Amino acid sequence: MYILAFITPMGNTYFGMPDRCLKKLLSYQWEDKSRYKELFDWAVKEFSPMSPCDMPTADITVAIRKGMIEIRKLDMLRMGDILDRLNVMIGGGCEKEEVEGYFGWEVESILLREDGDDGCFVQIIFTNRIIIEAYREEMEGEEPPFCIFRIKKLTDLKGNLDYDINSIGLWIDLEEVEIEALFGTNGHFIPIVRDKCTPILSKFAGFFERDYFGIESRNGSVYIYYSLVGPESDEEEAKFTDVLFRFREIEEDLVSGSWKVLDEIEGWIPV
Repeated sequence: MYILAFITPMGNTYFGMPDRCLKKLLSYQWEDKSRYKELFDWAVKEFSPMSPCDMPTADITVAIRKGMIEIRKLDMLRMGDILDRLNVMIGGGCEKEEVEGYFGWEVESILLREDGDDGCFVQIIFTNRIIIEAYREEMEGEEPPFCIFRIKKLTDLKGNLDYDINSIGLWIDLEEVEIEALFGTNGHFIPIVRDKCTPILSKFAGFFERDYFGIESRNGSVYIYYSLVGPESDEEEAKFTDVLFRFREIEEDLVSGSWKVLDEIEGWIPV
């Protein structure tokens, strides 16, 4: 079963579609936009809109771009594809409709901040709690624009302390002073961190040699994130849906209390 999202100016309409119907759906690829209503009516008749629809993540999006019907299966996208598309969208002003049409998710807000004459920071917050933070910079001469991004997921958990933990180590902000507690460095704080965090480090493993997942607590909110995606990085080759699925796995473990060690971080501080 796939979750299918039709993108319209009035919002997204979602359907649950069995695999056997994908051939019919994909046969409309690149058809004239006048057939969009025909395709939408077929989906309504055959499957009925999902209700209630609590901000689902779409596997397939159907939208109209440049006068043509565009159908995209997110499970075919690499993180590198997302990077390339963000580069283009940010360069064009990062319009809400374009972002929603690409991802199939409703956008809550888009924040842009200029960085000098050529750089730009962008934060895209979706209503399904997925957040994309990107940086784009125009390069000199004929070099293409440089772009990197990070994707993260807001959880329902609350944090009393600002920290960042991943397969590399643990960073804790205490009274505006950052204690850098990398595994393998010297210091009486390190054995405590290493002993307590070792059981959960495997949960942060990525798909390749240098990528990883992590948990970040900032200003009382706890996020799950994937390592930075940039040009020629390991992260470029990861499948977008695999990253989202790992987010769900980690969040389920957090909510179930499997990682109670994270709740104890405040008690580790040697004050």
